[in-house]
Amino acid sequence: MFVQTQETPNSNALKFIPGNIPIAKDKTYDFPDIEYAKKVSRLAEKLFEINDVKRVFFGSNFITVTKDENADWMAIKPHVFATIVEYMTNGWAIFLDDESKIDAEFASINSKKEIDSRLKEILDKSVDMENKVVKEIIALIDERVKPAVAMDGGDINFINFVDGIVYVEMLGACSGCSSSGATLKGGIETMLKHYIPEVESVEAI
Repeated sequence: MFVQTQETPNSNALKFIPGNIPIAKDKTYDFPDIEYAKKVSRLAEKLFEINDVKRVFFGSNFITVTKDENADWMAIKPHVFATIVEYMTNGWAIFLDDESKIDAEFASINSKKEIDSRLKEILDKSVDMENKVVKEIIALIDERVKPAVAMDGGDINFINFVDGIVYVEMLGACSGCSSSGATLKGGIETMLKHYIPEVESVEAI
């Protein structure tokens, strides 16, 4: 089988596309380390066993692998290719359980081991999903932002809207990317402020 690679704005992250084979159906999965991978996906776990792989992300039809900044892709790519091809050609299950049964914590900001007091306060605030502004924010993110971010090998999740600030989570290639700040402020924030006057700024957490 043919696995296509695609560069991302993050030089340490590459997007691997195994043809038209679906990876994750209903949501994206961000694995910050092998311990989380072990609980959800044997494929993700195997990718972490490759030297210098630091993060794994599953999108709907792609896998983003993030390497150590000092590592060379020439040494890593063949092993990533071999692992993905082995799984796909053998028809092995990507997830350890049915996706609908996997706890959402493994795909969300709540899975992070250390949460500072400010972040915890934001996460603990309940989101009013019936609020008109919140609905508009989520709709714009889903319709205009997510597709573009997915093209770059990542994802973005709405977390909360508090005191005029939209809090989002950047995943995959977007996590830790030097250009993500410019994307956040120059693209996402500008768009949301244009369409929704109540939005004052956008912050990633």
